[in-house]
Amino acid sequence: MKIVPVLGVIVLFGLILQIILGFIGEAYSSIHLYLGFAGVALAILFVIAALRSKTATKVSKITMFIFLVLVLSQTYLGFAVMTTDTLRTSHLYTAFTILIVALAAAGITARRPAAAKSMDTESSKEQP
Repeated sequence: MKIVPVLGVIVLFGLILQIILGFIGEAYSSIHLYLGFAGVALAILFVIAALRSKTATKVSKITMFIFLVLVLSQTYLGFAVMTTDTLRTSHLYTAFTILIVALAAAGITARRPAAAKSMDTESSKEQP
């Protein structure tokens, strides 16, 4: 069993949980903080996995880098929100942007094996 798809599902559930915890507010801020650090670690793992993968396309590698940059900026904004409340909206919008990029990355990586399988079946039909 490959670990990257499992990590992807964990990241999506964690991201949705993070958004919910962000809306709940101050009562769960420490859990929100620790899940954010786990998200940074998982984003770094995704970039490493994308760089090491021989089958990853350039688009998926670029998407993972964008994902990592967004997660790191989200972490910065989170610490800024802890000191001043003025960046709370930016922190919220960045969370939804990360969700969109994560879903796009899942779509790109899920589409790639299907396209490769269809090419393999077409090439096997052409050969006698």
